[in-house]
Amino acid sequence: MCFHGGGYACILIFVLKIYLFFEDGAG
Repeated sequence: MCFHGGGYACILIFVLKIYLFFEDGAG
């Protein structure tokens, strides 16, 4: 996705979206 030049900030946002997605599904 954005790993071609996004850097750690983009990866952190990607992880955060996944985390929130699972939190939404679990909650």
